[in-house]
Amino acid sequence: PSGDNWDWHQVFSAVNTSGLSGILYHTLVKMDLPPQARAALGHQILLSSIGQMERNRETMQLLAAAKERNLSLALFKGIVLAALYPQPHLRFPSDTDLLVDENEREAAERLLRDRGHERVEGLSKEHVQVRKQTDGLMVEWHDRLREEFDSDQTLQLGNLNLRDRNKSVKVAL
Repeated sequence: PSGDNWDWHQVFSAVNTSGLSGILYHTLVKMDLPPQARAALGHQILLSSIGQMERNRETMQLLAAAKERNLSLALFKGIVLAALYPQPHLRFPSDTDLLVDENEREAAERLLRDRGHERVEGLSKEHVQVRKQTDGLMVEWHDRLREEFDSDQTLQLGNLNLRDRNKSVKVAL
């Protein structure tokens, strides 16, 4: 489709709100977009990329600070899954998910507090603490890979014994 009759403001608004701009970018640039729409798309991707670079920078600083405190934090979910995308740099996760050893919960919470992250009460659960920094970085730290409920999938995950430190993937900073 040419897209001549589309309301591009509405299209980009929906794409940005849903967090799909990075995924849809390569499809949209192949379309015969009006020049203003193409420029708006490029501008949006640029802004999203800059924002993601800032989140990545803060995530790396957070991991370095954790290492200084001898905390074992592991990245997982969105930021790790980006590597599976055809263009990983266009995967814009809305938060950073960290796996925290259950015995290091208090130390991890202290680290995040010291770095300006405040607890988001409405989103936090027993085993998932959601914290937001005043400048926008949202971190979810999990002390479990799953919440407690039974299903075939959760029982299979439990049988993998993922808490065993010998099964951990070590990331050098």
